[in-house]
Amino acid sequence: MPRSLRILAIFSATLLICGVAALAYIQITVRGSREHLRATAVDPLTPREMYQGVVIPPFSGRTQANAPVDQSIFDGKITVLSFIFTHCPLACPAITAQVKQMSDELKNTSTQFVSISLDPANDTPAALTKWGESFQSDFSRWTFINGGPGTHERILVDTFKEHLALDDSMPVKLDDGTTMPNIVHPLYVYLIGPDRNVIDRFSTKRPEEMSALVARANLAAVTLASRQAKGKP
Repeated sequence: MPRSLRILAIFSATLLICGVAALAYIQITVRGSREHLRATAVDPLTPREMYQGVVIPPFSGRTQANAPVDQSIFDGKITVLSFIFTHCPLACPAITAQVKQMSDELKNTSTQFVSISLDPANDTPAALTKWGESFQSDFSRWTFINGGPGTHERILVDTFKEHLALDDSMPVKLDDGTTMPNIVHPLYVYLIGPDRNVIDRFSTKRPEEMSALVARANLAAVTLASRQAKGKP
């Protein structure tokens, strides 16, 4: 086969492979988005099947203002819940920035935002305040929580069935010059209903899911307000 034809054949095969891969990605992405949209179309307060009966467990901790806080912070409200730690070198700044954008987009709703620390040993109220301020967080709508030892594991691992791990191969530098293992944690943001029930989770790695979360939270807040005004649960 002439060299020019071989090059053309290789180029054509490469385009075909890329096209198939792109189509597969689009199908997966659209399918994931449709799951969220179907749930929204039925009832924005109805939990996704995998979260039926899953609720935030009891806990006690302190907010960034050093005020006491417990699981009742979720009662009667629509909440966007995230998990971060202030020395996180990779995912947490991006997650917090995404939540900040969502808080701006949902500022005219009653949606509240809660971020629970994955590192209660180091994330003091002062550290959480500094973290929140660095993202221009509105503390009247966004609460950062140090839940004390075990709280984040009890919520994420025991209740949400997510994976947490310490990675010693990537030490994280602390303010005093010492180090700690990196914390490998889920890259999800969760929508929590007024009964502390988990409605759904959304991947921060997928822009279309972040958009779906904003839409779902907006509809959920409107629906909840309507039901509360009518005295319905």
